[in-house]
Amino acid sequence: MRAITSSINSPGFLFGVLALSLIALVESRSAAAADTANLWIQVFGPFSGQVAAGETFSYEYNIRNDGPGVSEDVTLRDFFPPEIEFVKAVVDAEGSLGLVPLGCDVLGNNVLWCPLGDIEPTGTVPIFVFATVRLKEDVQDGAVIINDANVDLHDTQDPDISNNKDSVSLTATAQRQRSP
Repeated sequence: MRAITSSINSPGFLFGVLALSLIALVESRSAAAADTANLWIQVFGPFSGQVAAGETFSYEYNIRNDGPGVSEDVTLRDFFPPEIEFVKAVVDAEGSLGLVPLGCDVLGNNVLWCPLGDIEPTGTVPIFVFATVRLKEDVQDGAVIINDANVDLHDTQDPDISNNKDSVSLTATAQRQRSP
């Protein structure tokens, strides 16, 4: 019987080691890619850009995960200016106008905090969140109100955090006329 041996210097051995190294590299890069998710947000305010003091209106947040992995433990945070009061929030995760109440809290310093959970890659259809708010009565006519919002994710790396925040502004107008 002849023993089968391979020399370290043989081309077959070196090719096998190279192939195993490439497989390990591809698998580690694939695993690393699966641990990343490009999350982004866009914020929209009233179409006209103007709101009367005391008026209720909505902010719309479009949140998307461009993948490749799952965005884990995502939170929407909106740093409401002091002139804004939170009323309620709803979410449409399917893009089908199936609005569902969203359990949000307003923390100290008027920060809206909405846990969204894990977000799979969404493709071209974002998750829509709508926050109904009210512009306080005592806002001065012509005041510019800037609203900053962001999305945070935990346990997942985001290769581009510059698109995790957005701002929208509106101009306050004189208090609306009330009927006698």
